[in-house]
Amino acid sequence: MEGKGEAINRFLVENFNTILRWEEKTLSAYHDGRLSVNEFHILETVFAAMADNQNTMGEIARRTGVTTGTLTTSVKTLEGKGYLRREKGEEDRRVVWLMPTAMAQDANYYHKLFHKRMVTAVMDSLDVRQLDTLIATLDILAQHFHQLERNTGQVNPLREEAEPTQAFDEAEQEF
Repeated sequence: MEGKGEAINRFLVENFNTILRWEEKTLSAYHDGRLSVNEFHILETVFAAMADNQNTMGEIARRTGVTTGTLTTSVKTLEGKGYLRREKGEEDRRVVWLMPTAMAQDANYYHKLFHKRMVTAVMDSLDVRQLDTLIATLDILAQHFHQLERNTGQVNPLREEAEPTQAFDEAEQEF
């Protein structure tokens, strides 16, 4: 019988990858694959940041977890495709604001629709008790992963000081 650790690992890895493949396949149908999944996610982040009046290059880079230089490359591509505009700040010319176009609004709607349908399908397959349990469990997992992300720069979760074979043996024993 499969161990609990193995079952959790299999679920996280397989389902994360399955969802990404499904999202990529679905979104590639939008305008014959004109936008990559990454570009959809950048647009999504710009719209979310606009709600807080925080749609600057620096803030979008922080929210997406990339450097400003990496974001600049994607933004140039999205500008060329007609989805974003860059605007210099009026008060501080060093600040660059990202402004979505009407095309970006359409693409963001399509992306939101994908997520809405995915969530609805999950919700429709569970009864109320199962759904409540799932939401509570997902909240705990989200807190755990956010804590890991915050600590990543401080402590290596794989404990590099251990010999590679020792670390592998310890990981195998945990499952």
